[in-house]
Amino acid sequence: MKRIFTLNDGASFLADALPHKTHQQWWGYLKHNPRKWREQNGIRICCYVIDGEITYTEAGLKAFVHAFKQPKSQHHKHKEAA
Repeated sequence: MKRIFTLNDGASFLADALPHKTHQQWWGYLKHNPRKWREQNGIRICCYVIDGEITYTEAGLKAFVHAFKQPKSQHHKHKEAA
């Protein structure tokens, strides 16, 4: 079964994995990511709306953490290959 994170839980997950931002900053990032991902880092995190609330999967958040931790030069190489 997939682990589902609420907006608040997802922000806690990211604050632990990427401590350069606070829980509150990651909460705002996740809240606006579905609409403003191009203005953020160009990475859209897959989300779902369940009962009117934005939710994220553990796999989606882990993939974001992995992509965020890649050196910029490697990230550009992957984009060019696509």
